[in-house]
Amino acid sequence: MISFASNQGSKNPPLIVVSLYVAELCIDNREQGNGYGTSLLTYLEKKLTSIGIESLYLITANDGKAKSFYQKNDYFIHDNRLVMKKLLT
Repeated sequence: MISFASNQGSKNPPLIVVSLYVAELCIDNREQGNGYGTSLLTYLEKKLTSIGIESLYLITANDGKAKSFYQKNDYFIHDNRLVMKKLLT
């Protein structure tokens, strides 16, 4: 799992992190549907809540298993976010 912190607080130290962005959360295709993803996500959410993280952001495909998985775990499509892309070649 790869993640990035977002500083929603003061620009001066100490850094106040209230949101976290998860770049990758992967479960082997052969193991999907066995509860490992839900267990990992639940564990992560509890740990982050215990240290004051208020929200978790991620990007996933617009269809398929991943979107359904996150919606089943109470994630929703954020109205103020849009994924942007630019081809450089």
